[in-house]
Amino acid sequence: MIGKLKKFLRGNRILLLLTALGAVLVFGSFIISNKPYSLMIDKSTQYDIFYSEWIRLLKEFFFSRQFPYYSWNTFLGSDYLINKVYYLSGDPFILILMWLPLPVWVILILEDVIVLFIAALGMSVFLKQFGIQDQRIRTAVALLYAFSSVSCLYSANPMFFRFFGILPWLFYGVERYFTKGKAGLFALLVTVELWQSYYFMVPTTWFLVLYCLFSYFFKGLSKNLKAILSKALPLMGAYLIGVLMSGILILPALLELLAHPRFGAVESTGFFWSLITNIGVLFSLITPAFNIGTTVPFIFAVGTNGHAWFYSLFSSALCVIALSWQIAYGKKRKLVIGSLVVFLAFLLILPLNSIIHGFSEPSLRWSFLLLFFILLVVAITLEEWQKQKPPSLKKGYLIFTALIFVCTILGLILGFISWPAHQFHLAVTYGFLLTGWGYVFLLEKGRTALVLLLTTVEALFAFVLTTQVMTRSVKNMPDVISANYLQLLQNSDEDRMFRIFIDHIYFYPSVDTNLNQPMKLGYLGTSTYDSLYETGLLDFLALAKQTPHIMEINDSEILRMLGVKYWMVLAETDLPENYEFDFIETYGQFSLYQLRDYQKIGFTYSSFQQSSQTSTFQNWNQVLLVQDDLYQIVSGFSKSDKQALTIIQRGVNQLIGTITVDSDTVLFLSIPYNQGWRILDNGEPVVYHKVQGGFIGIVLAPGNHTIEMNYVPQYLKAGALLSALGGLLFLAFFVIIPSVTAKMKHGKLKQGS
Repeated sequence: MIGKLKKFLRGNRILLLLTALGAVLVFGSFIISNKPYSLMIDKSTQYDIFYSEWIRLLKEFFFSRQFPYYSWNTFLGSDYLINKVYYLSGDPFILILMWLPLPVWVILILEDVIVLFIAALGMSVFLKQFGIQDQRIRTAVALLYAFSSVSCLYSANPMFFRFFGILPWLFYGVERYFTKGKAGLFALLVTVELWQSYYFMVPTTWFLVLYCLFSYFFKGLSKNLKAILSKALPLMGAYLIGVLMSGILILPALLELLAHPRFGAVESTGFFWSLITNIGVLFSLITPAFNIGTTVPFIFAVGTNGHAWFYSLFSSALCVIALSWQIAYGKKRKLVIGSLVVFLAFLLILPLNSIIHGFSEPSLRWSFLLLFFILLVVAITLEEWQKQKPPSLKKGYLIFTALIFVCTILGLILGFISWPAHQFHLAVTYGFLLTGWGYVFLLEKGRTALVLLLTTVEALFAFVLTTQVMTRSVKNMPDVISANYLQLLQNSDEDRMFRIFIDHIYFYPSVDTNLNQPMKLGYLGTSTYDSLYETGLLDFLALAKQTPHIMEINDSEILRMLGVKYWMVLAETDLPENYEFDFIETYGQFSLYQLRDYQKIGFTYSSFQQSSQTSTFQNWNQVLLVQDDLYQIVSGFSKSDKQALTIIQRGVNQLIGTITVDSDTVLFLSIPYNQGWRILDNGEPVVYHKVQGGFIGIVLAPGNHTIEMNYVPQYLKAGALLSALGGLLFLAFFVIIPSVTAKMKHGKLKQGS
């Protein structure tokens, strides 16, 4: 095994060295200058902060054996394991990197470097298994994949980047099945990719069908339908086993997603993307995505929906040359053209795109699959050129050049390209277009090796250009409030659990997306910027006039209901009017105040209103909204004094409190309603209800009560059973049966001899 690994690394040493050089060129300047690698605002205000909370929960698990299920710091509380499967729960690399004494953004850079190596090696291994014999071609194309503009853009989205990096290994698993009849690795990689991004696995599953047909016919295998099905069925079985093995995370995540308002929300209308978007797809073949979302004007941004412009197909000018030639003169041009037509139809026709995008809004984010296919065609074309001098390279590239020129004129006429606003963007486009003409000249002179080298340099230059332009305005974001101070406040307070309100405008940058500071600083807050959250809160959010997925509760009565005890403000005038506060102390430029008449995390109500009869709501602290079934129970309750729950213990997934009531009442807990909670009242399991539009309510009889809450994600056990079943099927079909078959075959051979 070690010998094979050494041989593998030796055979790919040039690729490894060039990938390492590229990683240093791309990320070195950021680490040396201590400048965060943040290609977009989401990186610093979302992903970095999400990871800081995840690392905290993982370390809590390793040190105290409390499973990393629940986070109290995530917008009123949230099932972190399941809601963050989309972002980070399936990340295998963080389990090692989190122990490094480094800032989170540096840890994520190191993860990016690991993914770059995985992407480059995976593409090289895949191409070899596909049948590309020339090591130089495999190395060059692997680097073009690892340092493509898609790769660069996704390096700011950890979950997308991991999926992109592992993707070639998934198709290596397909090719390994086609050549050796072994589908076990493919099944494992299906599981791994689902954990990285189930969102990307939806279009990838569709692409697997297209790719398998392409590979099958490219190799000249039988065109008989029965033969195709007999070849496909074992691979389909392996895919299903891989899906089953992913169940422990994916089943709970998908069932949670079904209740989310973004699921099935088709925001775009029409049949095709706008003209500007379609021309942008063409331009992206020759232009790196160096200025998307920056102050450098980007021609093809359409509105604020990143699904319509956050994409790129750029890898190098050589890709356009090779693709153009293959379409016009290649031996497999009919197969290539047919595959491209099918792919582009599903990418550019909005209803088809919506279907492939999981019956959601159309998106160009999954254009990375098209890039993968284009690079495969480039490798095929380059190898074909090795066997014959490619004729008429000029003609195909001349047509592409003319298209870019015509689209530029059209854009200037229609006004979506303007001069001089877009001069830098156009200069880069035509600079890379001119580079392609240099490649055409060298290729016709037979200097293919030199072109491959220059192409690698071009890809690295484009990657570095993009990262430098997109991060030029990024600054270090020093904490204006110390996490240690907030932790000290919580440890010294008599209450074991309370919330703090700090307006996000005090933080840098003061933008709406910067609402995740409670996670970063480790306090219970009332804001979030998150695509996924507790779906049980939907009715409450509507009543509170919050717009998903950017939420900050700033209504003073709602904040009081949610157990906000402290306000941290710059000046006393920033405190809400008509409330009484006590000054506690000054911390730096901030002053800490305590609300005198604050509510605790749990308290009782004796006035009730049916939620089905409510469209607006004001009396958050006097009246409890209840569903019809609970209203039938509580409508006869008499008025009683308000009592508070005293929290005596709080763990990662546990809450214990005590309360005494003198009459029948309902205990309200400002904890999002989630069926994963198991609640005991004096040691006996109780039924709990959704109240106040999305929180937990428990009916209490007169007397003393000890309330214990324990959390385990709903459907986690069902998911674990699916994973166990998938694991057993994997062992049976890919380990035990092949081993027994091999022994029987070996025994027959010995007997025959």
